[in-house]
Amino acid sequence: MALTKITNDMAEPLAAAQPTITSVGTLTSLAVSGTVDGVDIAARDAILTSTTTTAGAALPKAGGAMTGAITTNSTFDGVDIAARDTVLTSTTTTAGAALPKAGGTLTGALIVDAGASGLDIRLGTDKRVTWTGGIGEIGSVAGFQAVNTAGSALASFGIRGEDLRFATGSAERMRIDSSGHVMVGTTDDAAGAGNSITGISLRGGTDNRSFFSVNQNYVMHLNRKGNDGNILEFAKNGTTVGAIGTYNGVPYIGYQGGAGGGIMFNGASIEPTALGSSRTSNANDIGSSTYKWRNLYIGSTVYASAQVETTDYRIKDGSGYITYDLSNSNTAALTLRKYGNVQQKWDQNGVVFPVGIKFGSDTAAANTLDDYEEGTWTPDIKRHDGSVSAAFGAEGASYVKIGSIVHLKAFLHTISAGSSNGSSYWRINGVPFASDVEDYSAEALAYNSTGANNVYVGDAGGNLILCNNATIFTAGLAGQFMLNITYRV
Repeated sequence: MALTKITNDMAEPLAAAQPTITSVGTLTSLAVSGTVDGVDIAARDAILTSTTTTAGAALPKAGGAMTGAITTNSTFDGVDIAARDTVLTSTTTTAGAALPKAGGTLTGALIVDAGASGLDIRLGTDKRVTWTGGIGEIGSVAGFQAVNTAGSALASFGIRGEDLRFATGSAERMRIDSSGHVMVGTTDDAAGAGNSITGISLRGGTDNRSFFSVNQNYVMHLNRKGNDGNILEFAKNGTTVGAIGTYNGVPYIGYQGGAGGGIMFNGASIEPTALGSSRTSNANDIGSSTYKWRNLYIGSTVYASAQVETTDYRIKDGSGYITYDLSNSNTAALTLRKYGNVQQKWDQNGVVFPVGIKFGSDTAAANTLDDYEEGTWTPDIKRHDGSVSAAFGAEGASYVKIGSIVHLKAFLHTISAGSSNGSSYWRINGVPFASDVEDYSAEALAYNSTGANNVYVGDAGGNLILCNNATIFTAGLAGQFMLNITYRV
C-alpha cells in the first residue's frame, strides 16, 4: 500500500523505495488536526458528539443515529422555528399563524375571530357559532350564504343530518325528520289526526298528506287579491274537478267536470252556478231520480216555475204534513195530515174530509161539516100494527146527506093495500139513518092521488108517518104520490 506524507501545508507521495507496511496491529485512534477540505476537523468532531446544533452547522451524515432532541433556535426557510414550536403546542392561534398539521389532535376550543366582521366560531365544549352580520346578510339580519368558486354568484347550499331542527330563542319551532316530514309547532307527524295535538304536519315520502290542527281558531286563511276567481282548486290525477272561489265578491263552490255546476252563497240566498263561477238559471238539480234527498224543511213559501213530479210529495210543519202519493196511478192521492191523521184527501174518488170542514174562525166541533153521502133507499109501506106490506111501485128512491141533514125523495105509485093487514096508521119504513133522527120534519105530498096529503118523520123508529092534514091517516090507501122531505139526524 502506498502512503502519503501529510504535512501542515502539503501532501506528497512517499518515496516508492520506502518500505511497505505489512502489519500495523490494532489502530485504536487516529488524531487529526487542522482542516480537511476546508472543514475544521476539531469543530466537526464536536458536532458529531453533541446533542445540540449551532447556527450554520450541518446535521449528522445521512443514515446516522442521533440521540436526544434537536433544538433549533434559528430560522428555516424564513420561518422562526421557535415561534412555530409555540404554535404547535398552543391551544389558541395568533394572527397569521398556521393551524396544527393535518391529522393532528386539537385539544380545547377552536376560536376563529374575524375581528370587525364579527364571526366567532367555537367548537369543543363551547359549541357555538356567532356573528354580527356581513355573511349572507339579509337586510340588516345576518345569515348564511353559498357562492360559486369564482365568488361571482350564489350557489346551492345544503344542510345534512339525521333530522333538522330550527328554533327561536331556546324553543324548537320547526323540524324535518328522517322521513322527510316537516312539522311546524309540533313534533307529531299527524297533528290533530285522532289526537288533540296542534300544529302543522306536512308529510313527505310516499305519504304526502298534510295536517293542520288549531285550538279555538280558524285553521286556514286563504286570500286572493285583485280579481275574482278560484281560491282553492281540487284535482284528481292532475285534472281539476272542483273549486272554491268568489264571483263579484260572493263565495261559490263549483264542480269543474262536464258542464260544471255548483252553488253560490249570495247574501241570504243559495243560488246555482254553471262551470266555475259563471251563473246559470233553471239548469241545476237537487238530487236525481236515483239519488234523492229525504226530507225538505221549508219555513215559508215554495215557488215552482214548472211542474212538481214525485211519487211521495210531502209538505210538513211541526204538527202535520201534506203527502202526494203517485206510487200507483190508480190510487194517486194528495193527503193532508195532522198529528198523523188524515185531514183531507184528494184521490181518484174525489175529496175526502175525514174530520170535516170548518168555516171562518169557528173551531167548534158541532159546527164542523164532516160528512157527505149520496145513496138509494128501499121504501116499505105498511100499517103500524100490520105485518103485511101494501103493494106498490117505487121510482127514484134516493137520498143526499150533507153533514147532519138528510134529503130524501121517492115516487111511489100503483099503491094497493088490498093484501095488507092491521087497522092502525100508515107508515113508510126504510128511511136512511132512521135510528139517528133527532127531531120532527114534515113535507106535503106532491103528485098525490091518495087520501093522505102530507108526511112527517120523527116517530120512535124514525119512520115516515102519512097524515091527512093534522091527523094520521088510517083509511084505505091507493093511488100515487111524490115524496120529498128533509130531516136532521
